[in-house]
Amino acid sequence: MAAVGTTERLGRSLGFFSTFAIGTGTMIGAGIFILPGIASANAGSGAIISFLLGGFISIATAISMSELATGMPLAGGSYYYISRTMGAVLGTVIGLGSWLALIFKGTFALIGLAEYFQISILYPFTVAAATGVILLMTNYRGAKSSGSLQNFIVILLLAILALFIVRVSFVGDPANFLPARSNGINSIISTTGIIFISYLGLVEAAAVSEEVKNPSKNLPLAFIASAIVVTLSCVGIMAAVIGFSNPQGVEVSVTPLADIAGLIAGESGRSLIALGALLATLSTANGAILSSSRFPFAMSRDALMPEWFVQIHQKFETPHNAILVTGTVMVLLLFLFDIEELARLGGAFNILIFILLNLAVIILRKRTLPGYEPTFRDPFSPILKSSG
Repeated sequence: MAAVGTTERLGRSLGFFSTFAIGTGTMIGAGIFILPGIASANAGSGAIISFLLGGFISIATAISMSELATGMPLAGGSYYYISRTMGAVLGTVIGLGSWLALIFKGTFALIGLAEYFQISILYPFTVAAATGVILLMTNYRGAKSSGSLQNFIVILLLAILALFIVRVSFVGDPANFLPARSNGINSIISTTGIIFISYLGLVEAAAVSEEVKNPSKNLPLAFIASAIVVTLSCVGIMAAVIGFSNPQGVEVSVTPLADIAGLIAGESGRSLIALGALLATLSTANGAILSSSRFPFAMSRDALMPEWFVQIHQKFETPHNAILVTGTVMVLLLFLFDIEELARLGGAFNILIFILLNLAVIILRKRTLPGYEPTFRDPFSPILKSSG
């Protein structure tokens, strides 16, 4: 690993809730409004277990990530942890892959946001590009500005989802949860792989660790709280969709939440869910720009990318060049490429990151890394008990 070539450090401006909102907002994307229908069609009532399994994996990774982040609270997240634990080559692959995967995810979020406007084919890309530029400038002005926007979006989004779950629970049919409605254990496992994308934003929250105030306290709380809240939200939404199933078949619709809300509350209900979907795509795009820009910054600090990326804005204390490049690429991809297949690869790539992060904790329990003194330790797994 190349020596760190600069003493540049990002300002600590993010508190607990902003860090929590970045992780939660990046995870709760448009997928939570679409995946329940797909999951229900594949696994029946067993889809609830699929979301629960995905949540358990996410929570376990959040705990491992908390240990890594409090021991190495610097920008770059998964790139930094893996490069220090497993070497520069694998770290570089992870850093570049994470950067591109988040850019693809943000681009798709912008496209999804534009599509909700339902305007002529000439304008969706213009709306998406304009939104991307606005988010770019918000992030350019500092993590605090981006975090404040994320706070507002996530609070409103979680409120809409909670209202949906509570309202639908009153008209659910308990018989829909019987094992007979499940399609078997194989369908549950395969569906877990499909819906796992809902949890993949978690590790990207670690990319902003360097900008979190009181990291020894706020990082573990934010990571674990994000994983738990998203798990409860996903399981609650899935249970609501299964419980509501009716002869019209909305439980296997590609837009189940909107269809259910429309049947219960008419056009106002459908509009509220549409607003939630808009907020979800907006939070995903904002979180993607914020966290993905920290990967080239961290790699530049290790002399693995041009030094230009490591420059910090004197007033805003942001890696402004890294943000400009990341946001610009995200907007240009709207017009230049069909990136659907690349985005799917990005999802599979993030599963690899989950595995490597958990392995990194095991490795660091068995060997000494200079300066690695985590203030949080995984309290549950006997596999991760310190050998010392």
